[in-house]
Amino acid sequence: MSFPKKVLLVGCGHIGLKHLNCLLRLKNYFIVCGIYEPNIKIQDSIKKEFKNNKFKFLKNFSDINFNDFDVAIICSPSSLHFSQIKEMYGKLDEIICEKPLFIDQKDYKEIKKMVLLSKTKITPVLQVRESSAVNQIKDTMKKKGIPRSINLIMPWKRDFDYFNQNKWRGTKDG
Repeated sequence: MSFPKKVLLVGCGHIGLKHLNCLLRLKNYFIVCGIYEPNIKIQDSIKKEFKNNKFKFLKNFSDINFNDFDVAIICSPSSLHFSQIKEMYGKLDEIICEKPLFIDQKDYKEIKKMVLLSKTKITPVLQVRESSAVNQIKDTMKKKGIPRSINLIMPWKRDFDYFNQNKWRGTKDG
């Protein structure tokens, strides 16, 4: 595995900005080679905040040359995740996607099929920074050194009100 990995950041709103800041701190491992962000105000804000970086902003998703990247990090609106994964799949080494990977339960079968048929790795990200399990892992990391990766399986419960707040959150049945 060679480093640094060339990264395409898809969406640079609130969560995308957090990913961008993290990537910039890990410059020995990742280089942000392109940002797909159609919102001009967000682009201008990034240009102003990160004056020393000459990020290449990509205007049309369909025009992206995926040969220029190793990894994509999807931080776009949830309703776009599945279609963007489909577009990138098989063209990159890895796709990291903020939750959810898909909204419609029928898309699960297609994601599963893609994973089985291609070398592209899909890594979903769930924001659990403040959970007690994550804090225990952080404490262990401090005591014993930083591991290369951590797998964490956590049960997650949502009450009915969660699904009623926004349509993109799906339904209680999927």
